[in-house]
Formats: sequence, structure tokens, C-alpha cells
Amino acid sequence: MQTEKAEVIPPWLEKVQGLDVQAGIHHCGSLADYMDALTVFAQSIESGAREIQRFYDERDWDNYTTKVHALKSTARVVGAGELSEKARRLEDAGNNCYCEEIKTNTLPLLELYRSFAVSLSPLLTAEKPDSEKAAIDEAELAEAWEAMAEVVQSFDYDSLQYMIGELDGYSLPAADKEKLAKIKQAASVPDWETLKRILY
Repeated sequence: MQTEKAEVIPPWLEKVQGLDVQAGIHHCGSLADYMDALTVFAQSIESGAREIQRFYDERDWDNYTTKVHALKSTARVVGAGELSEKARRLEDAGNNCYCEEIKTNTLPLLELYRSFAVSLSPLLTAEKPDSEKAAIDEAELAEAWEAMAEVVQSFDYDSLQYMIGELDGYSLPAADKEKLAKIKQAASVPDWETLKRILY
């Protein structure tokens, strides 16, 4: 991945509103790891916002609260402090069944969340298109998922990130591509329980 070689903060990144780049680097440990985490965050915005909206529309407050909790953690890791704080307040509202607060503040949360899809778009355009990625055979893919499940069982974060990067280099079937996107999102926290549910 290109972000693994990052040594200098891209000038455009420091201009992204609502993003504390230095805080994100501090949380992730290095610029390269931060750029990887930020890329995963950017890639998961649309699916993450869609899930929060769906659970809100269905009044499924348990899953809604789980999703805003995950967003709170992920946003904090990448340095999106305001977004993390909004998600924290909605997590508290969900835990306490404060439905009026949820109704009032969900739309502003989603608007802020989705704004990062635009401001972080350079990270997405740098990704290699599927047409340029090599195919992976079914047996090799099944073996990769099994190996990833073992890594999650042992809470081996570094090996998990390596495996995600390896799989990301292949052209995957639609269902497996969606599965990998969910794994990336959960791994960025990391949310081990969600990872186990996805992989087992």
C-alpha cells in the first residue's frame, strides 16, 4: 500500500476541517499507520453512515448505539474529535433511551461524518482499481479468511493489518469485498468482538 511509505504529511491533509492530524498520528503511533487508518476510515464512511441511518429509521436503538460507539472510537483514533464527541453523546443517548436527543442530533452527526468523504477523497482516488488487481482463487481466499480468524482469536493486530493489506491487493467477489470493508472498519478501532462475528 502506498500509505505504508508515507514520511511527510500531505499538505492538503492539514487543511481538512475537523481533523487533528497530529492527534491521529499520536494515537496510531506513526504517520504511515495513521495514513492507513485514515484511508480505512475514508473507505468506510458511506457504508457506516448508511448503517447508522438504517438503524435510526428502524428505531433499532441497540444496533444504532453499537454503531455510534464504533464511530466514536474510530473517529477519535484518526483525530476527528468533534465527530467522536457527537458520536459519544449519541451513544449515551442510545444507552439511556433518550429518543428526542437521538432524533435531534443524528442528522448533524451524519452530515459531519459524510463531509469527510469529500475532504478525504484524495485517499480514495489513490486506491488501485479492481481491474488492475490480480484475481484470487476460491481455495486461497477461504484459507485467507481462516488464517485471519485465527489471528483475530489471538488479538494479533499487526498480523491482522498485514493480512488486510494482502487481501486488499486482490480483486475479490462482491460479497467478499464487502466483508473485507467491514473487517477494515472494525480493525481500525480495533473492535475484536465485531471482527469475531464477521469472521466466525
